[in-house]
Amino acid sequence: MPYGRNCGYWTDNSLLLDDFKQYFYVSEITMEYFDQHWEKI
Repeated sequence: MPYGRNCGYWTDNSLLLDDFKQYFYVSEITMEYFDQHWEKI
């Protein structure tokens, strides 16, 4: 799930999403934004 500078969300840890948001810089995006940019990767 990590990609480049994007840490992603590690699935093999005990962090809850709120914990992740507390300790890392996160930004939420819309599904439309994700879909538009997914093909560019």
